[in-house]
Amino acid sequence: MLVTGQTAVDARLQGTSCFNQFPKLVGLVLLVTYVVLVLFFHSLLLPLKAILMNLVGITASYGFPGDGVFEWGILDKVLGFEHLGRPDDVSRR
Repeated sequence: MLVTGQTAVDARLQGTSCFNQFPKLVGLVLLVTYVVLVLFFHSLLLPLKAILMNLVGITASYGFPGDGVFEWGILDKVLGFEHLGRPDDVSRR
């Protein structure tokens, strides 16, 4: 059966080495950024703080905190609510 559209693109990319190398690429970018900022600011803590704040901003722009809290139940006890799971998770209902 032929599959087209976004499903075919996703299935094709999941098996590629480009998809598998993505975490290493992110780590390399963070390391290079840290080294460059250390050289410019002559500080070890300030570049680390800058990288952490950038990671928080990037994950927030992709919606990770909302998914983590409302779908996966991360910090649900601290925030005072009971998460019900993903909409397609019928085992928790």
